[in-house]
Amino acid sequence: MSKKLKKITEEIIFVFNEQKLLILQQLYECKDEVCGCDLIDKIGITKDLLSYHIRSLREREYIEEVKCGQRKKYSITKAKLPLVREILKTARLI
Repeated sequence: MSKKLKKITEEIIFVFNEQKLLILQQLYECKDEVCGCDLIDKIGITKDLLSYHIRSLREREYIEEVKCGQRKKYSITKAKLPLVREILKTARLI
């Protein structure tokens, strides 16, 4: 398997998780920064689980974080926006 194909396969496996897809969908649809507490309410997951998925999405540079006082707001990185769009289309979430 080529390195490029292996990398793409790893990204697909990484992101095709229900909670990660829902987080990306909410961020994509909003087109602005979204507060973590709003994601908890909209997706219906615990704060700990959201933190876990946010951390992994940030590590792979799918999303970026901006502190706003004590709260954190999230958005999709510009570099990953086209990929996220295609992922959500493939998952039929947009």
